[in-house]
Amino acid sequence: MPKTAIVPCTKEEMSKIVETSMEDEFYYTLFMLAKKTGRRLGEYYEVQVQDIDFERGVMMTKVLKKRKKVEKEAILDSELIFLLKSHIRNNQLKLNDYLEKLVTDKSKTRLIIMERKQE
Repeated sequence: MPKTAIVPCTKEEMSKIVETSMEDEFYYTLFMLAKKTGRRLGEYYEVQVQDIDFERGVMMTKVLKKRKKVEKEAILDSELIFLLKSHIRNNQLKLNDYLEKLVTDKSKTRLIIMERKQE
């Protein structure tokens, strides 16, 4: 199967995605993380609460490098820390829970992106 070229969002497109996702706390947090840290969305689906160090303002993510998963730090600003703490509190997540624990329909992500493309 041939590789598909990855085309990143423009700043304007990313702002539209974030704006569209504001009604859903999980997706708003997810898209803000992607916007501010530059990481791919899929990297956040494996993040557990214990991977976040609020004191240092970092979150460990697993990045695929040469077919191996490598842990990398994502820097969190005060807004991201607030959003993550709110998400954890609102969903009563425990240390070993994944941030996306309560999400069962990931197709909503595609729906938000498709809405953005139609505008």
